[in-house]
Amino acid sequence: MLPLIYHPIYSQLDLPEGHRYPIQKYQRLYQAIQSHHSSEQFCYFEPSAFTVDAIKQVHDEAYINALVSGLLPVAKMRRIVISLE
Repeated sequence: MLPLIYHPIYSQLDLPEGHRYPIQKYQRLYQAIQSHHSSEQFCYFEPSAFTVDAIKQVHDEAYINALVSGLLPVAKMRRIVISLE
């Protein structure tokens, strides 16, 4: 069986009106696979959110603390937002 990872939140990102990114593609792909293939071909997994402690295991703890507490400098926050656009 082929493992597939999907979570409904993947298609719930609020983007500005007219944004070019087709956010609904994840939901449509998931629905198409479910309707066109037997459930014996795929094994579905729905991921859960990481905890802050788990994220700190792979990222700088001071950076994560500043991000979570809202104390990350504006310039660094801007870089995060720009990379999401």
